[in-house]
Amino acid sequence: MKKILTLSIVILSFFSFSQNTGLYGKRNYIEFNMLGNVPLFNYWINRGKYERYYKKMSSNSNSLTNGKNILNYGFRVSLGHAGKKRTGLGVEIGYDFMKMAGPSAGRYNYINQWDNSSYAFIDVKHEAVSVRTLSIIPKIEFTSKGGNLPVGINHQIGLGITTSNIVEKDYVMKVDPYEADYYFQSSADSSQFVNNFIDYDVKYGGFTFLYNFNIKTPISKKIMVNYGIRYTLHLRKWYDDYNYFDAPWSSNEISSQIGSNRITNFLTFNFGIGYSF
Repeated sequence: MKKILTLSIVILSFFSFSQNTGLYGKRNYIEFNMLGNVPLFNYWINRGKYERYYKKMSSNSNSLTNGKNILNYGFRVSLGHAGKKRTGLGVEIGYDFMKMAGPSAGRYNYINQWDNSSYAFIDVKHEAVSVRTLSIIPKIEFTSKGGNLPVGINHQIGLGITTSNIVEKDYVMKVDPYEADYYFQSSADSSQFVNNFIDYDVKYGGFTFLYNFNIKTPISKKIMVNYGIRYTLHLRKWYDDYNYFDAPWSSNEISSQIGSNRITNFLTFNFGIGYSF
């Protein structure tokens, strides 16, 4: 991440010597954009997993009910420079937030009656978990003939890196009582299973390809309003050595589910404000 940021800053500094009229002569800009999408494609493709999407019945409740993920959202802070020949360079950094269904079972390791190590998968109902993703995307910006960056209709193409993790909080989880009575020999066994269900320290890396159709409308000599549609292709790093046995809900399964959720959320709307200087 540090290398990409450093390279982006160096490139932006180099292009600062190019000529462009910009917005009233100002070619540099900083933007803040809010992002949002309704995960319809994810629901159609992964509707089987949505059958186990549970939410709290109320904010203070310890009971679960079936639900749906209605909205994914995020924000971006971008720094850019309008260069010559209707092109520019920039870099954006921000976070995306989404909810995804929890597991239907968790792995429980125990010593069986013959004093051998064994395991079983215990059925659970788990509250939908929150996923936070950091994105760093260098990008190229361009406009058509007659355009004038950084304002007007423009297009952005970028390739960056992402890092996702499960947000640590007190999720509600219901363990199948019959399996719990059979496998758990003591309250300590039950507590160990529940309290260490997710390894929150694991980070799930990936890549993102971005195409953004954007419109920037000046409302003063320095301020612009931004709005547009973002098309993104989110790919998980397939070579990460996640452990299948590190927790009751394995990082392999979490990685696969994050990848499945993100790759189907490819259409996002953005709205924000920019400052030219």
